[in-house]
Amino acid sequence: MLSQTLRAITLLTVSRPITASRPSPGPPPRESQAMSAGPHRQGELHRAARTRSDILWLAHREAAADASGTVRTLLCGHRSFAARGLAEALEGAGHQVVRFSRGEVGRAQRSVSGPVDLLDVNPHLREPFDAVINYIVLKDEPAESNARYAAALLRLCAERAVPHLVHVSSISVYRRDVAVVREDSPVEADPSRKGAYGALKVATERFLVDHRPGSLALSLLRPGFVLGEGLASPIVGTGFKLPWNRLLAVGDGASVLPLVSRAALTEAVFRLLASAPAPGVEAYLLAHPASPSRREYLQACCERLGCGTGVTCLPTPVWWLGGLAAEAAARLTGRGGAGIFARVRSACRRQSFDPGRTESRLGLSFAFDWRQTLQHALPGQETVRLPYVPPLKLPRTAARRVTFVGYGRIVHERHRPALRRLGFEGTILAHDLQPRRDADGTEVTALPQVLEPADLVVVASPGPAHTTTLGLLAAHEGGVLVEKPLCSSSEELGRWVGFAEARRAPTLACHNYRLKPNVGRMLDCLRRYHAGALLHVHLDFESPSVAGDAAPWRRQERAARTLLVDYALHFLDLACMFDREGWEVHAASHLLDGNGATALIEGRLGGPRYPVSFVLRQGFGRRAACLDFTFQNYSVRLGFFPDTFSLRMADDNPILQLREAVASLRATAAKGLDRLRGRESDPSHALAFAAALGEAPALQGALDVRELRGFYQALFRLGERVYGA
Repeated sequence: MLSQTLRAITLLTVSRPITASRPSPGPPPRESQAMSAGPHRQGELHRAARTRSDILWLAHREAAADASGTVRTLLCGHRSFAARGLAEALEGAGHQVVRFSRGEVGRAQRSVSGPVDLLDVNPHLREPFDAVINYIVLKDEPAESNARYAAALLRLCAERAVPHLVHVSSISVYRRDVAVVREDSPVEADPSRKGAYGALKVATERFLVDHRPGSLALSLLRPGFVLGEGLASPIVGTGFKLPWNRLLAVGDGASVLPLVSRAALTEAVFRLLASAPAPGVEAYLLAHPASPSRREYLQACCERLGCGTGVTCLPTPVWWLGGLAAEAAARLTGRGGAGIFARVRSACRRQSFDPGRTESRLGLSFAFDWRQTLQHALPGQETVRLPYVPPLKLPRTAARRVTFVGYGRIVHERHRPALRRLGFEGTILAHDLQPRRDADGTEVTALPQVLEPADLVVVASPGPAHTTTLGLLAAHEGGVLVEKPLCSSSEELGRWVGFAEARRAPTLACHNYRLKPNVGRMLDCLRRYHAGALLHVHLDFESPSVAGDAAPWRRQERAARTLLVDYALHFLDLACMFDREGWEVHAASHLLDGNGATALIEGRLGGPRYPVSFVLRQGFGRRAACLDFTFQNYSVRLGFFPDTFSLRMADDNPILQLREAVASLRATAAKGLDRLRGRESDPSHALAFAAALGEAPALQGALDVRELRGFYQALFRLGERVYGA
C-alpha cells in the first residue's frame, strides 16, 4: 500500500520526467571538475582509489582541474548533526561546496535556502554539480513529504547531469530478522515495521532506488548510530529514563547497537567522492566492527554521562506482551496502532553487523574508542576535582598519647567518642584555662609552657583563641588537629599556613562535615557516574537564635561573627570544596535583628569554575541546611538535620520525592536511636582524627590548612562586607 502511495505521490509531484537534460556546453561535469588540493592531498586520493578505473578517472579529474580549477559539490542538509564539518573538509581539499537547507528562497555566498520539494527549480542552484550529497530527512513530516523532496532531488540530478548522488541513509533500513547484517543483506520492504525515523529512511531510500535515472550512480551510506560533538541525546531510540534514576533498555539488551563516529562518516563521504562511483546502486555499511550491546552502551551512558545508576533489561516476552497491549489499546481508542507489535517484536531480535566489505572498498577502518567519543559528544564534560576518594573505612589507631588544648563540650560530645571508635586506649593529656578534675574523670591542667610529647595535639579552645596556641605547638613534632573555625583573620590564616608548610607532620582543620556519610555518598556517586562540569551550588541555611547558645562568646554575634564563621561555616565550606583557590565575593547583603545580631546574610561567591549562592539565617524559625549542586549531567542535594543525600538523574517525579522522604525518615530514625543508645554513629570526627594521626593519609589533603586557605580567604572577605573590617 505504501509503495502505491509513493508512486501516486510521484505522479503528482514530478512535473517533468526524471531524465538527464542536455548538458551545458563544455566538458562533462565529472571530467571538467577536479581537486586542486596540492600534491599531498592528491597522493591521499590516489591511495584511496581501489581499482584501475578509479585511478584513470582520478587522473582525468586532476588533468581537468588544471583548466577548470575545482570540483563543484552540492551538500543538502549541511546543518544536520551528521554533516557537521563535512563542508569545511571538502573545501579544504579543493571542492567548491554549495550548501542547501530548508527556509525561504535566498542565497548568502555559498549557502542556499528554499523549499526542499522545489529544490530543482531553486533559482540559486542553476550551476552544474559533479556530486550531490544528501543528509536531509524531514523527521517531523510524513513519508509523502520526504517522497516529494526525493523526487525534487532526483530531478535536480537529472537536469544538471550530476553523475553521482551520495545519500546518507541509515542502518535501520535493514530487516530485523537478519542475524548478521552485511552490505547486501535484505532491507525492509514495509516501513510500518520500523519506528518513525526508520520508516522515513526506508521509504526515502526505496523511492531513490526505484526512480533513479539510469545515468546516475547512487551511493547509499547506511551508518549506525552516529557519535560526535553536539549529539542531542545519547539514548534516543535506545533507552528511557526510569523515575528512579535508572535506564530501561528498549528491546533486547544483548542485541548489538551499531555505532560509528562522525569523523569516520565524513571520511567515508570524502573517499567516495575521491574515486569513481560504482555504476548503478551501491550500499555501504558504516559501523564499528565490535559495536557494543545495548546494555553495554547504556551502561557507558550511565558511567560516562551520568544518565542513570544502571540499566534495566526486560525479558523479551514482557516486551511482546507490552506491544500487544499497546496495539490493542490504540485500536480500541481509535488511535490506529497498526504495526506496534511488529515494531516491538522487531526491536527484540538480536543482530550483529559486519562492515568488512565497506572497510575494504574505502580503505577505512570504522573502529574507534566509542566510550571516549560518547563522553565528549555532550558539552560541559569536564571532570570535577574530588577532595578525596570514597568509600571510607575507619582504621584502628596505634597512637599512645593525645593532648587536648581546651577541654570543653566539643571534646566530650565528639572528640573523645571519635577516639574510642578508633580503638584508642592510650593516655589523654588535657589543658585548659580553668584547671579542674573534669566530670569524666580527666585531670585538666593549666596551659603549660611546653607541651609534653604526644602523637596528636587537638586545639579545641574557643575559635578566637586558636592562633594563640601556635607558640605551644612550635616544638611539637606530631599531628595537629584544629577545631573549626581555624582562625579569625587573614593575618592569622597566614600564620597557620606558614606553620603547616614548615613541618612534615599533618596540620589539619577539623572540617569534619567533608567526611560525613552523606557527603561521602555524593563523592562516591561523582566518582562512579560522570557528572560533568559543576555549574552552580546553592546553600539554604537556617539556625536557631544565637541568643540560646550555651557558649557566651557565641552569643556576642557581631563580635564573634557567629552566624557566618561558626554556624554556617561547614556548609559554606562544602559548597566551595570543589575549587581550592580563587574565590571572590560577588555580592553580599545582611539584616540585623532587634538585638543587633545578624539575622540574615545573602549573597554570591564566584570561583574559577562555578558560582555559589547562599542564604544564611538565624532566629526564631526552622532548623535546616540544604545544599543543591547542579552539575552538567545531573543534580545532587545534600540535606542536614538529618543528614541525607538525594540524586536526581531522572525528570522530577513523585517517586524521587518519595525516595527523598524515605531517606530523611531513615536518617531521623537513626539519629533517634543514637540518642537512645548514647552513641554517635556519624564517623566524620573519627575519620578526621584518623587523618591527623596518620592512620588515613588519603584524607589529609581534604583537611589540610593549605587546602582550606582559599576558602578562608573568601570567608574573611565576606565577613568584612557583613561585619566590617
